[in-house]
Amino acid sequence: IKGGSTYIKIKNIGVRRTAACNDSDYNGSCFDAGVCSYVLFEDCWASGYTYYPIGCGAYGGASHHIIFRRCVVRADYSNKTVSNAGFMAYGNIDGVSCHDVLFQNCIAIDFNAGLGDNFRSGFYNDKTFPGIYYRGCIALNIPYSGFNSTPYDTATREFNNCVAWGCTGAGIRGGQNGQRP
Repeated sequence: IKGGSTYIKIKNIGVRRTAACNDSDYNGSCFDAGVCSYVLFEDCWASGYTYYPIGCGAYGGASHHIIFRRCVVRADYSNKTVSNAGFMAYGNIDGVSCHDVLFQNCIAIDFNAGLGDNFRSGFYNDKTFPGIYYRGCIALNIPYSGFNSTPYDTATREFNNCVAWGCTGAGIRGGQNGQRP
């Protein structure tokens, strides 16, 4: 869903993506609430050949009041050289951003660190935005960090009852010059 959609519920849906996506293809998501508001994703799963399987972004406008509840991601492969992650909230450095996003009881599990992969984490936040909340989320067997924020990001972030286990990087990674996310 993209382009100004509001008040949407997506429930009990699974997507296995088999089509390849390259660095110029930003449509490698299974579920994406780009420039949307008041959207609920509940009991959904995504797997396969993906870029950001589940997320929301600010592609020319803000995405806000997005809830991801009881969603599961298993990223099998991506040939992109830019960062990839299971769950993503994407903003930009110009101030247009995602805000008020809740990841609730979501699981990123068993990512395949195959040739060509550049997975950054189970959960990834890019650029600047306020109000991203993680409640009861799990990152399990991820070939980088469990939760990752980029150096641009100093906005509000809450982690409540979350677990990163079997990740090759930090459990929670982020901040700039020693700052914490």
